[in-house]
Amino acid sequence: MMTKSEIKSLIEGILDGVLEQNNQQYDLDQELGQLGLDSMKSVALVIDLEEQFDIIFEDEELLVENFSSLQKIIEIVECKLTGAK
Repeated sequence: MMTKSEIKSLIEGILDGVLEQNNQQYDLDQELGQLGLDSMKSVALVIDLEEQFDIIFEDEELLVENFSSLQKIIEIVECKLTGAK
């Protein structure tokens, strides 16, 4: 099982790619929309997360609020990895 730190680091790398950043320092609660996360980039983010962590997000999980900050993304990925609801 990955540690929270490892999960956070992998997600930050994905965000760097999707948001076209280079080692951006993300505040856990910063709204990613302020950094350019729009609907098209959100789709890329979801696909990249699913591929990186070998998870699948259900349609009802694909809500803006679940992917609005690094903290929210970490939480949903951890839930998917542990099988929690």
